[in-house]
Amino acid sequence: MPDLETVLRRRSGELASLPGVAGVAQGQEGGRPCIRVFVGTDDPDRVERIPSELEGYPVVVEPHGELRALGGIKAEPPRKRQSGDPATS
Repeated sequence: MPDLETVLRRRSGELASLPGVAGVAQGQEGGRPCIRVFVGTDDPDRVERIPSELEGYPVVVEPHGELRALGGIKAEPPRKRQSGDPATS
């Protein structure tokens, strides 16, 4: 069985494209690795399209409620490295 990170890289786009899916992550269920799929609805028709298992890993569907972007957060642009920086020495 491939490792979970490989499965997520390969299949997360497929899961994320399903209606109602807001996110995909790795997690634990009963002490075992699993794939967590976060959905914004508990509509049975939408949830039914999500597989219960992918490449040997269980898929756990988790309703998340409403997700909203945080306002007012501004990313700083990366600074240019200087010749004296430890990363370039």
